[in-house]
Amino acid sequence: MASQNPAQGFGGKAPPSSSSSNPASQATRDKEFYSSFLQKLLDVIGQADDATVNHVVTTVRSGASHDQILALVNDLSKRGKGT
Repeated sequence: MASQNPAQGFGGKAPPSSSSSNPASQATRDKEFYSSFLQKLLDVIGQADDATVNHVVTTVRSGASHDQILALVNDLSKRGKGT
């Protein structure tokens, strides 16, 4: 499986550039970004039906990029809020 590039965008919102002059500040921004990503993923899994959870897990296991996973999670989240 190819390694993920953490600087790639997540639904158009990439983590801040790693060229920051302050590594501690960069680490804080990265932590906040990935915490948000994880929270969105857990929210969808916690609220979705079994078929949707299986779809998310299958997508993750297929080796999908972080971009693809976040796009799926964002789409499912929007659908869930519309019902």
